[in-house]
Amino acid sequence: MDFNRDKCFKRGGYDLASGKVIVQFSDQSIYGYDGLGLDEWLEWKESYPRGSYFNLNYRYSNTRFTRLESWPENLFFTFFET
Repeated sequence: MDFNRDKCFKRGGYDLASGKVIVQFSDQSIYGYDGLGLDEWLEWKESYPRGSYFNLNYRYSNTRFTRLESWPENLFFTFFET
C-alpha cells in the first residue's frame, strides 16, 4: 500500500436503501458504486489510505458505478476527510 499517496476522497457513505457506496473524490465528482455490501463498505471506510485500498480492490474490478449530480441525503457510515 502507498501510505504517502495524497487523499483522493473528500467524503463517502453507504446508502442502505439502494445498497450503493457513494463517494465524492477530491476533484468534487460524486460516484455511486453498485455491488458492494455493507461489510465491504465498512472495510473500505476503516482502511488507510482509502485511495490505495480502493485502487487495489475495486478500480479494475467489475464493480459498476454511476456518476451522480449531487450528494444524496441520509447516508449511513459516512466519513469525511480533513
